[in-house]
Amino acid sequence: MTDLLLVEDDALTARAARLALGAEGYSVRVASTGREALDSVRTAPPDVILLDLGLPDIDGAALVTQFRQLCNCPLLILSVRADTPTKVATLDLGADDYVTKPFAAEELAARVRSVLRRVRPQLPSARIPLGVDLEFDPELRCLRDAAGNETGLTAIESMILGMLIAAGSRPLSRQVIHPLLFGREWSTGDRLLDVHVHNLRRKLNGASEGRIGITSVRGFGYALSTGGAPVDPAADGDPD
Repeated sequence: MTDLLLVEDDALTARAARLALGAEGYSVRVASTGREALDSVRTAPPDVILLDLGLPDIDGAALVTQFRQLCNCPLLILSVRADTPTKVATLDLGADDYVTKPFAAEELAARVRSVLRRVRPQLPSARIPLGVDLEFDPELRCLRDAAGNETGLTAIESMILGMLIAAGSRPLSRQVIHPLLFGREWSTGDRLLDVHVHNLRRKLNGASEGRIGITSVRGFGYALSTGGAPVDPAADGDPD
């Protein structure tokens, strides 16, 4: 599994990025300070580093130089600083890409895939087992059963499923999922996310013969249900 190091001191941003990248099948470890990040790289060099420039202890630009002395993995900058001089300076120091906050989940995942393709052009797609002889391939955006039958997913459906998998047994709220997918906050009455979840739920139920579903947590959001008895779609419908 591809190992990413996310260097970010803001807990909400770190959680959003971790969910977005976990949805793509990546393993994400988080460091909240520059010193913690340097220790992490020395101990186990990651495949990709994502670095926030505004850390509390070490200037981000200085960290780019230090990371380049420790490893040669792709390095992406995540920053609210959108001015051209800052972008040029960090890229000249050795960063491979620059993503401006706030970012869309799909864009961040695409940037990571892009830098990985440059250094590992034959990188195989990640496959995440879902139990009951079914796996999720986030790179090809499909569900695949033991016989090799594939069920295609849209980009949005793939991101939703990946986020739910990354969350494990914890339900995810609409307030968390919605901005990552659509770039705006969720508001009461907005059914866009519910429509995509409904379509994904139908595909999961079909591909797993009803054994994998998405449970609606009324008034909150969604959770993934895997590996149990067949899910009754009538009891697992969208919330009011």
